[in-house]
Amino acid sequence: WNATPGFTVCDPECGRNPLLLLADGTRYFYLPWILGYYLLVFIVLGDFLKRNAYQTLFDRVTTTGPSAKVLTALFRRFGVTGDLAQRAVYMLMHLIFGVVTMGLATIYWHSFIAHTAFLLTILTASIYNAAGYYFTVFSQRYEKGVDEQIKQAQLEPPKGC
Repeated sequence: WNATPGFTVCDPECGRNPLLLLADGTRYFYLPWILGYYLLVFIVLGDFLKRNAYQTLFDRVTTTGPSAKVLTALFRRFGVTGDLAQRAVYMLMHLIFGVVTMGLATIYWHSFIAHTAFLLTILTASIYNAAGYYFTVFSQRYEKGVDEQIKQAQLEPPKGC
């Protein structure tokens, strides 16, 4: 396998400052993606999407679930009323979330302790969620089985008298 000239894989000791890596990722990838997405989906295809009743993630999160309440409150709080302005604020929130996530990934990449703590947190949450699921599902199945046995016993006449 031959890498293209100019493409290098950066191991943790390559000498680049982690903050510079984060800034470059934001500047050269995330900002162009956010701007391109906003222009293409909300401006160029906006009327087409409305006309054909297509739903974007923006439409979904601003109309259903807990995020709808939060976004509506934010729009009111800051006086954001126009459709394109609301979409721009939404994309700004995406940008902030993306940069924070990339920042965390940078920390995890450069710190064994932070990475291990993150993985243990995910593992613990997964175990907790799985245990809660099994407890709920098996208790419901057990109750259903007991209810069926009670109904069956009430329908059958007593034995041995």
